[in-house]
Amino acid sequence: MQGLTPELPIDRELVRKRAYLPVKLAELSKEEPDEALDLLRAWGEGTKPITQLWDEASRALERRCKPHDSSEGNYGERQPDRYRTA
Repeated sequence: MQGLTPELPIDRELVRKRAYLPVKLAELSKEEPDEALDLLRAWGEGTKPITQLWDEASRALERRCKPHDSSEGNYGERQPDRYRTA
């Protein structure tokens, strides 16, 4: 079954960023909807790589949002209830 096996090793950091980018954009959209929409549009059009989108969203949240509470995960982003672990 050639072609079905993903290339290894998998970049776990990139997987994490891809998984949590929608969460970051949703959070950013509450404070800066235009900036969140610009990042979402760039993601959809494929004009910026995931890491650049992640970094821009993170910087925007740091500039504009209140510090997070103790619900932060291992990676510093606030995790919605559905992503929290016990």
